[in-house]
Amino acid sequence: MKFVVLLLAALLISAGGCRHALAEEDKSQNIFVGSAAAAGKDAMLTFQFTKHVGGQWDAAQINRGSAFLMEYTGPEDGVQLVLISHSGSNRWAPVPPDETGPKGKGWYALFRYDTFAKRYGENFARLDEIRALCTGEGRVRLTRLAYVPGEGEPVDQSDGTWDKPDTGIAFLGDSIVQNVFYNHGDWNTLLGRKDCVNYGIGSQTTVHCLNRIDEIARKHYSQLVLLCGINDIGSGYKKEDIVGRVEAMFDAVRAKNPGIRFVIISVLPTTSAFFRGAQDRMIALDADLKAYADAHDDVDFADCYGDFVGEDGYCRDGLTLEGLHPNAEGYAIVVEKLRPYLVPET
Repeated sequence: MKFVVLLLAALLISAGGCRHALAEEDKSQNIFVGSAAAAGKDAMLTFQFTKHVGGQWDAAQINRGSAFLMEYTGPEDGVQLVLISHSGSNRWAPVPPDETGPKGKGWYALFRYDTFAKRYGENFARLDEIRALCTGEGRVRLTRLAYVPGEGEPVDQSDGTWDKPDTGIAFLGDSIVQNVFYNHGDWNTLLGRKDCVNYGIGSQTTVHCLNRIDEIARKHYSQLVLLCGINDIGSGYKKEDIVGRVEAMFDAVRAKNPGIRFVIISVLPTTSAFFRGAQDRMIALDADLKAYADAHDDVDFADCYGDFVGEDGYCRDGLTLEGLHPNAEGYAIVVEKLRPYLVPET
């Protein structure tokens, strides 16, 4: 018996981070639990928004000595972690595992603090998205992504406020809002202005936008432009609930910023490669959003749907990158429809 105890102790010591991650699993906090499979280099296994941008898990608690833990099947060297900040520097920080090892019928991968802090930095209050990606061609099935706390106080004691101006026109929404930053020099370039502020985040729904609306409400914008809803449709949300969240967002902003104006940009049609059979849901949602705007003097509705849709009921050719996201020609239509509703630049 003494030999067995000594052997186990030796194994734990040799495991190092394995002891930290696996022997203290009772302290871990699940970020993702389920089953997500993918294959191919940089293929997505899961992405999770943090509480800072409308998700559930609070990244501001990260302390020294902590770690991220993945459990999966497939190739042992098949996963990597990616930490992303949309609200700060838009940093994309890939992180390789510090160690891997057997766990149940698969593997675990451990990503220690020193490694991910070196790759990402320590502004964890503005850590907005956590992704698990494949690293090679082998098929990986992710079953768990968790955070294992370290010791001491959170490293980042800041309030996590977005690194954005707090006056002008705020643009809020999903990737169709965000992509203007990546592909076209942002909304100021498209509109010939200097006062536009981009709060778009790809893959978000009105659930996420509502969860993070308070930061925009606390600032001093003269106008809020919202383009969001296509991911809600993809998530199966009812149009009544989507409109209800839009109303709740605008009410929250009005309460703290009286006199602000709003613009809702219509949901845009897609090609048949995306949301096949859902175009009628987009039309119905746009009709309800327009009705809401018509009932409120401080809300305008920029209807772009009709200029995008073709005779077959889907988006016309030549207006998107891949059938969903607008290209330069598509954004030119959005700008044309939006511009008459924007407040003067000050």
